[in-house]
Amino acid sequence: MASPKPKTSNPKKSIDPAKTLEAAPRLGDRVLNVHEDPTDLRDRIYEPALLDLDLKLDPPSTEISPIRDQKKEGACTGFALASAITLMNRQRHKKKDAEAIAPLASPRMLYEMAKINDPWPGSDYEGSTIRAALKGFYHNGVCREDLAPTKMARRTGS
Repeated sequence: MASPKPKTSNPKKSIDPAKTLEAAPRLGDRVLNVHEDPTDLRDRIYEPALLDLDLKLDPPSTEISPIRDQKKEGACTGFALASAITLMNRQRHKKKDAEAIAPLASPRMLYEMAKINDPWPGSDYEGSTIRAALKGFYHNGVCREDLAPTKMARRTGS
């Protein structure tokens, strides 16, 4: 009887040079490397409710929903989700106590969790999917921004 082969871990897949950040198409100093999310059979088709909508909707105040600037960092998924979380937390806190202000959610933590959960190998790229950011938030939550501050990426030639 032959002895079973020992289990070995798969070596990291080598990254195709054509899929690196340097090879991505550009428009000025913007990198055009957004990809469609993979199909997930658990997704639901959006079915909007038939409700009368206000003709005008004012944006929330900057006190409740501060405008964040990601500069040239490719962390838009982290910033978008952090803004939504901050807005919802601040609205919820305001209902309980008019003086209470919830802290800012950390876009850095959400973006790093998204990079762990996204479908692409390696880490030599910017950006991620909102699905990966939501998955990271679902499994890990989010901390305050002062615990995981945003570190702006420095690009050469800027």
